[in-house]
Amino acid sequence: MPHRDVTVRQAVTAALSACLTVGAFALAPGAIAAGEAAAPRQDALEEIVVTAQKRAESLDKVPITIDTFSGEDLANAGLTNTFDLQFVTPGLSIVPNQSDGQIFIRGVGTNLNGVGNDPSSAAYVDGVYQARTPLLLTRMYDIDRIEVLKGPQGTLYGRNSTGGAINVITRAPQDDFGGYVNLSAGDYGLFGADAAINAPFSGGAFRLAATYATSDGYVDNVLSKDDLEAVDFKAVRARLRLGDLEGWHATLGFEAVRDDGSRAFGISGIPSYGGPYFTDFGPVYPNTPFKVGVSPKMGATRDADSATLQVDGPIGSLGFRSITGYSELDLNEFVDTDGVSADIENLPDINHAKQFSQEFQLFSTGEGPFTWIAGAYYLHAEQEETWTFIFVPADFSITDVRTADTDAYAIYAEGSYAFNPKAKLTLGARYSGESKDATGGGNKGSKNFSDFSPKIAFEYTPSDSALFYGSVQKGFKSGGFNTSFDAAPFDPEEIIAYEIGAKMTSADRRFRLGTAVFYYDYKDLQTLTAVWDSSTTFQALVQNAAKAEIYGLDFSVEAVLGMGFSADLNAEALHAEYKDFVFVDDPFSPENNVNLKGNTLPQAPEASGTLGLQWTTGARDFGGFTARVEYNYQSSIYFGVENSKIESRDSVGLWNARAGYDSASGNWSANVALRNFTDETYPINVLDFSSCCNVLGIYGAPRTVEASVEYRF
Repeated sequence: MPHRDVTVRQAVTAALSACLTVGAFALAPGAIAAGEAAAPRQDALEEIVVTAQKRAESLDKVPITIDTFSGEDLANAGLTNTFDLQFVTPGLSIVPNQSDGQIFIRGVGTNLNGVGNDPSSAAYVDGVYQARTPLLLTRMYDIDRIEVLKGPQGTLYGRNSTGGAINVITRAPQDDFGGYVNLSAGDYGLFGADAAINAPFSGGAFRLAATYATSDGYVDNVLSKDDLEAVDFKAVRARLRLGDLEGWHATLGFEAVRDDGSRAFGISGIPSYGGPYFTDFGPVYPNTPFKVGVSPKMGATRDADSATLQVDGPIGSLGFRSITGYSELDLNEFVDTDGVSADIENLPDINHAKQFSQEFQLFSTGEGPFTWIAGAYYLHAEQEETWTFIFVPADFSITDVRTADTDAYAIYAEGSYAFNPKAKLTLGARYSGESKDATGGGNKGSKNFSDFSPKIAFEYTPSDSALFYGSVQKGFKSGGFNTSFDAAPFDPEEIIAYEIGAKMTSADRRFRLGTAVFYYDYKDLQTLTAVWDSSTTFQALVQNAAKAEIYGLDFSVEAVLGMGFSADLNAEALHAEYKDFVFVDDPFSPENNVNLKGNTLPQAPEASGTLGLQWTTGARDFGGFTARVEYNYQSSIYFGVENSKIESRDSVGLWNARAGYDSASGNWSANVALRNFTDETYPINVLDFSSCCNVLGIYGAPRTVEASVEYRF
């Protein structure tokens, strides 16, 4: 759709130009808008406010395990893409599958992709549920904060949050005039430009933000002049806040995205596991993971448009909120799946998706002792995929059009009663219902699903600086359809989660500790059970074939050490094991079935964590300096349910560093970020097709350097 490319490109260019122009002439040096200025030296830990429970609360008072990252935190870590969150969030794995992504939290996730399937963790942007993960896995810009909620969130978030939820909150229009322009450059031809302007007016405020990024890519494709793992991203976002009319106000948002990059398309055949067939057609690249020989057509184009409307106001003594969202996604992919230089197997894929959602919330506004929230939710989502398989040597191709339509609704309520200033009991429940229709493989399917998800939690607060809690709640993931086979339905899966935790902060706020132990009873796992039949036809059959047990420990600590130094540690220990799983390798030969009881779930490292040390001088007459070094660790993992050596990865440790300078006026800053500076080589996804073809791998980025300069006004 060429006209959309022009539209988004022009919008981004205009937005960047507007921000650059105003930034140059608007204000004299030293006049810095609140919220745009650099942070001073840290002598105490800041209070972090989150909206994980649909209301603004201090992180220290929320009885949920949450990893929170402000826009400044993301900049300090050198993170520019939501995919990178896994490197600073223990227990979170995001597995790239070309333009799509599979999100795992505490070992809960899915290896299912495509029409008729849903993710296992809910993703929200400014309060709006994202039905398809390509709408989430994107470059981050003008972000206020990101919240990663660990554990099922069945009451307040509902369907498809068995693993947890990721909340992305962009910066809202503010009452002060200001903005920034950020320019960055790095190796592999990286260039980026981010800009935003915030303009208040009588009765409201307007915020415009835009981003543009391009790079050559770090995977050399010997069959093309264009390398893979390249970046070509542009987006513009506008938010308008209107009010205040007797306490009522509305915020309207719009975003347009164009992504022509090839991230997660640097697929390389692994010679040591080369299959018996395709290696006869030509050499398998790489000799190193960053040299491939694949079709020059390899890559994707992604157009995404979205609009949101949030209305807040009082109804008597109660609070009311309405959140409306609409989005459309056009995704065209071309995947060369054979892993060799010869043109053998190709998968062109054309996707179109759109969704509309509406949520109403009614909640108490007093201090208690009883506080509550109730809501109603509706989602309509449509997907269409034109999937084509091409086998070039035999001049053979097959095309299948797959569709899925979903209408989902829910009502929920959660209330907390404080028996005294120290003890609080919370009860919650959600009823979900949905209707799904699907087509695929020349067949049609239709089914209704429903679920009741309760929650109970108890909190004990012995002092203002300590919280102890325990909770039991249910998580629900929707059923779906085998659209790649016969459109037969499969049932929902569910988790009963038990968690006990504690959060403590020292009186001088120089030390913060959080810990939680958890246990999951995981039933009816949706698993890919049929892989290859005796007639040499690939059958991707999903069934509710497994039970699993998951338990572990989360631990985090932050400390202000003095002399400008601070340190943070965030770690997770995890055990995730199948208790019963009959794996159907050949649907026509049941005697070959294997029970994988005792196997480890995919993407479930026994240990993961991040350790950081930061130093800052704070504001001085000559400005301020900040330096940070961090180590991200993840123990060995399996990519597949069979726990084969082929589909596994040894432990990985990545070192990252950043140094920055802020001017004395606070108007400008400069930073240098070095990621993976020991240049570790590690796969981020491995696909085992060795029974017929090759083993394919996608590798993480090598050592990269990026420098940026920012002007704030």
